[in-house]
Amino acid sequence: MKYKHLQNLLYKQFDSDLSKEEKETLEKGLSESKKLNLEKEQIVLLRNSVAKSSQKSFKPFFTERIITKINKSNKSVNEFDEFTNSLLFTFKRIAFASLLATVLLLSNNFVQADEATIESVLGFEKISIVDVFDPTLILTRE
Repeated sequence: MKYKHLQNLLYKQFDSDLSKEEKETLEKGLSESKKLNLEKEQIVLLRNSVAKSSQKSFKPFFTERIITKINKSNKSVNEFDEFTNSLLFTFKRIAFASLLATVLLLSNNFVQADEATIESVLGFEKISIVDVFDPTLILTRE
């Protein structure tokens, strides 16, 4: 018999029922192999220790506590969404007010200007390059 096949039968024995042929094959292998017997004992010990420790691993009402924490974390996400929505609502109002003020100022410049150019709408005066370097121009404009 192949050791690997016997080992698979050994593990399968713990998880499901074996057929008669498989049981006979496994028992024959266990009687012939000390290594397989040792592995079976280790598996039994491991399964027993896991079974004992699993009962002590969680305190009572574990699932209820986890569900409560999940609901609280969802609530904090909802609070964050509410905060961002209020910021967006406020920002929309501020953006609209700023746009309105900008349009009013640009239209005021346009009405007061002599000609319809971008410089006049934005409130810039036409200055030549000579005027830029003229030191007396600054004194006369003040």
